[in-house]
Amino acid sequence: MEPAGYAFTLLLWGAAIAVFTVSVIVAVVVPRWRRRIIAGLEQDEQDQEGRALHVPDQ
Repeated sequence: MEPAGYAFTLLLWGAAIAVFTVSVIVAVVVPRWRRRIIAGLEQDEQDQEGRALHVPDQ
């Protein structure tokens, strides 16, 4: 019965370490993606405003 207890303990520790690792990765990656997305949206908005200001003569 002891090997089953060891296996269960290792499983719990492995799950805890996996959750911690994923949390660290998410904490680092998400702000970078968010900044890129916001910068892209702002660039698109500026491009649209630039096109709206330069209406071709008819």
